[in-house]
Parts: sequence; C-alpha cells; structure tokens
Amino acid sequence: MIRDTTPAGAPTVAPAGAPPPASLLRALRAVGWVLLPAFAALVLLFVRERACFDRYALLPAVGGTPRLAYLVSGVYVAAHVWVVCAYAVTVRATGELLPGPTAMARAWNDRWTIALGFALVMGVEYVPAGIWEAAAHTLGLC
Repeated sequence: MIRDTTPAGAPTVAPAGAPPPASLLRALRAVGWVLLPAFAALVLLFVRERACFDRYALLPAVGGTPRLAYLVSGVYVAAHVWVVCAYAVTVRATGELLPGPTAMARAWNDRWTIALGFALVMGVEYVPAGIWEAAAHTLGLC
C-alpha cells in the first residue's frame, strides 16, 4: 500500500495492484532503451572473455584505464539497478512476487519488451562460464 495525500491533506491509500504511474513507466522505458544496448554489448564482451581468455580477469585493457573502468562498472551497476526497479514496479502493479507474462503485460501497458530484453541479457550473463567455454571451443570460436 502506498500512502498519498489529497490536496485537503487527508491521507489515502492506493489499492494493491494499482498500475504504476504512467510517467514512471515512461521513465523506466526511456532509460532502459538507452541502457540495454550498452549492457548487452558489455555482457557479450564478458561472455567472450570468460569463454576464450582468463575467466577472472575480465576486460583487462579496460580495467587498466580508470575512466573506462568507471564507465563499464557504471553501465553494469545501472543495468542491475534498472532490473530491480522494474521488478519492484511490476510487483507493485500486479501484487504477485513472480508475475507471469500476462500480468507483466498488464502492468507495463503491453509495452514490456524492454523488460524481456533485460531478462534475456541477464540470462546470458549468468550462464556458467564453463558452458560458454565448452560451446566456444566446440564451435572453434577461440
């Protein structure tokens, strides 16, 4: 339940399952469309590093340059913060801790492809490195 006050000052409570404000969804979508391509590229670079090179020294050339390291870590952290915010908005709108596709579409006003994009990129990121390593060597990519 979210507390809000009316102009007269009387407190009101929004019902559970109320849709999030349209401005919040617009802001999340706008930030998401800017952040997703950078995060996807970063994840693909991480996957390549984990599969073909040292699994624990990710992007050593970038890590050696402070400005680039801060930029890369900023994109990485911002993407995870975006996912947490999007999840919180979705849970608030649906009233479910694990909303299904129909509930997500309803919560995001049928514009939830950005959330799906982040879910797919996160899925790629969290696949164990050994699987990527085996796949890359099997396909001759390394």
